[in-house]
Amino acid sequence: MNISPIGEIREVRGLTQLDLAIIAGVSQSYISQIELGGAHLNKRLKNALGQLGEDPDQVARRQDNFTRRTKRRLKDQARRQTAAAIPAPCDSRPKKKHDAA
Repeated sequence: MNISPIGEIREVRGLTQLDLAIIAGVSQSYISQIELGGAHLNKRLKNALGQLGEDPDQVARRQDNFTRRTKRRLKDQARRQTAAAIPAPCDSRPKKKHDAA
């Protein structure tokens, strides 16, 4: 599984999602959404990253790239699953018997 830049930073520092959420003044579920590629970094989290010695703009760019890749991958998976679930069209016309002459 790919790990998001925020998750990577958090794990390297030995922080839980809740730890980072408390430092940034955001909810743990928001941190989870970011790590899953479903949300973008807000100002509070960028400020917290700066306090942790990270370049907030660089992390935001990396995270945005991760989010785009994740959304594209999920969209492709959904498209493949939909295509696999749609049955192939069937020919309901009666078959013609050919004369064997």
